[in-house]
Amino acid sequence: MLQPLVYLDVDLGSEVWLGPSFAADAVLSPDGARLVYQSRERLFTRRLDQPNAVELAGTEGANAPFFSPDGQWVAFFTAAGLKKISVQGGAAVALCNRSGFGASWGEDDNIIASIGGVLTRIPSTGGSPAPLTVLAPGEFSHRWPQVLPGGKAVLFTAYTSQSAIDEGAIEVLLLPDGHRKMLRRGGTYGRYLPSGHLVYVNHGTLFAAPFDLGRLEVRGASAPVLPDVWYYGKTTGAAQFDFSGCGLRVRDVRLPQRCSQKRPYEPPMAGRHGQASTSPAAAWGL
Repeated sequence: MLQPLVYLDVDLGSEVWLGPSFAADAVLSPDGARLVYQSRERLFTRRLDQPNAVELAGTEGANAPFFSPDGQWVAFFTAAGLKKISVQGGAAVALCNRSGFGASWGEDDNIIASIGGVLTRIPSTGGSPAPLTVLAPGEFSHRWPQVLPGGKAVLFTAYTSQSAIDEGAIEVLLLPDGHRKMLRRGGTYGRYLPSGHLVYVNHGTLFAAPFDLGRLEVRGASAPVLPDVWYYGKTTGAAQFDFSGCGLRVRDVRLPQRCSQKRPYEPPMAGRHGQASTSPAAAWGL
């Protein structure tokens, strides 16, 4: 049954600038208790039950942050490569000297990262990227991996043209045999949600389809669920939304406002950003 669409706006402050970035600026911890966001190419963390954010020192140049499965670490890319840092602070730890387009931290403590145009595996303790995919004829990049629950498969987007990001193919990579399976053609930034849906973006609209995690199959037609999703359709293919393991979702970028409030959805505004919006598991009617 469809549920009312309601957002909880978290005011990040007038000094926050969510960008420039080539990936999601704000991500949620797996338990939905903590937000990490990138402002002025540095990372900040804030527990949602606390009023203030704390800068994670040593994250200058950070992009595309993502959490460890236990929520105690956040990893991120810089021009110098992939790094991680504790959410409690401390020194950033270099994992490899290659940058890329998105990564996901698996339950087996390996990180699946898009590096050099293909998916690679990197130990969370650091090491050289080991390729997992090979570009098929006509492909130019595999990006935005998400390790699926259970750790036996990885969702990703395959692209054939930098100028046709919205024509990407949402695929799944089976581990460890490397078999690839097509799920949807005509979209970017595919993600599996705990509600049992595959979501992806096409021309700024978020689409969802029922997804059978056991069979790794789409079980129905795709339907539009959110318009005006901020995304990088002409450059990287990333989109501005994220979710936690408990079903809390975060998306949207807005100009700063004086206070936090609950209000109906409004399309995002371009320019300076200081507002992160979260919605409960039922909010998208999924």
